[in-house]
Amino acid sequence: MSEAGIVIRRARPEDGERVAAMVLALARHEGKSSSQMTGEAFRRSGFGRRARFSTLVAEAGGGLQGYAIFMPVFSVAEAKPGCYLDDLYVEPDWRSRNLGRLLMQRLARDCVKRGAHYIMWNVRLGNAGAVAFYDRIGAVKTDLNCRWVHGAAFDRLAGTPPPQPAPA
Repeated sequence: MSEAGIVIRRARPEDGERVAAMVLALARHEGKSSSQMTGEAFRRSGFGRRARFSTLVAEAGGGLQGYAIFMPVFSVAEAKPGCYLDDLYVEPDWRSRNLGRLLMQRLARDCVKRGAHYIMWNVRLGNAGAVAFYDRIGAVKTDLNCRWVHGAAFDRLAGTPPPQPAPA
């Protein structure tokens, strides 16, 4: 997926150090002083037959400018599989340039391919910019800090038509 010099792709093992640096930048943005994610931890846990998570990256301006880390989840209440978005991050100089939307669209498409019906995640209550972004893509607030996009909003984000009723 690409748009005007922006490429959204699956992360590769060699992206580990750059993704780990962005994970640390997000942790600091959230008021934490450190992160346990390293390039080695990224490669060890994000690749291979026993990968614990998947990562999409946004390439622009000659480097990686954002990422989305996600993994499968199942909602007992909905009785459907989905994806849990653990992190979505775009470098400050690249915000408001559509990278976040492109990452979320690609994430939704990847989730559809995996048989998922929704994406869910948490957002810090004080992160007004993130909350506004999630509202713009059709996310629904489920409790104090949990959001999800499902149903018609999920279909729009993924670029897939909604299910049609069976002919009578």
